[in-house]
Amino acid sequence: MLKQFEEWAEETDTAPVEAISSAALEYEGQLFTARSHAEAWSLLVEAKPDFDENLIHDGFITNTGRFISREEALIVAKNSKQISPESRKQGKNTLDSYEVTSFER
Repeated sequence: MLKQFEEWAEETDTAPVEAISSAALEYEGQLFTARSHAEAWSLLVEAKPDFDENLIHDGFITNTGRFISREEALIVAKNSKQISPESRKQGKNTLDSYEVTSFER
C-alpha cells in the first residue's frame, strides 16, 4: 500500500494528506485493525488467546500504510480534519478511535 501511495504522489507532484484509516493493535509484528481499538482487541484475542498484554502496542494505520502511535495519530487526524473540535475539549495528547469522524481508505 505504501508503495502505491508513493507512486501516486510522484505522478501527481503533490502528496495527498496523510489520514487515519483504522484503529490498530500491533502484537509480535502482526497488525489487528478495525474501526475501534475494542474491535481490534477482539480480533487479537481470537487469533492469540495466550497473548502477553505487555507486548501490545496500540495506535492507528494511516492511508499510507504506516502504523503510528496514538500521539502521532492526534496530529495526523487534526491535519486531515478527521477530528471534531468538540472531541478535543478534554485536552488529551492522544487520539481515541471514537474521536475520528471518518476513516480514509
